[in-house]
Amino acid sequence: MDSETSIPPRQLQAEIRRGGVPLSDDLPWDAWKAMLTKHIGGLLRGDFNQLLSLLYRVDVEESKLRRLLQDHPNTDAAALITEAIISRVREKMVSRLKYKPSPPRDEEERW
Repeated sequence: MDSETSIPPRQLQAEIRRGGVPLSDDLPWDAWKAMLTKHIGGLLRGDFNQLLSLLYRVDVEESKLRRLLQDHPNTDAAALITEAIISRVREKMVSRLKYKPSPPRDEEERW
C-alpha cells in the first residue's frame, strides 16, 4: 500500500499505463517503478517529444516539474520525472474518489 494515500499500487500502475506508458502492471511496485524510471530515461535520451506528450496526458505541470528539477540538480532526472508522474496520477485518483457522486440509495432516486 502506498503510504501517502489509500490508492493501491496496482491501481496507480494501471492508471499510469492508461496514460500512455507501455509497461505491464503485473509487476511488484518497486520493480515496476524502476522500469518506469528506465522508460522515462529512454524517452529523455531518445524521444523527448513522446515524453512531453506523456507529461501532457498525465497533466504534470511544467512549472512544478521545472522547479523539481532545479531543486534537485544532482538527482537523476528520470527518477524525478517518475515521481512527478506518480504524484500527479495519485492526486487525480484521490480527487476522483473524493468527488465521486454517491450511488442512489433506492430506485426512485435514480430518476
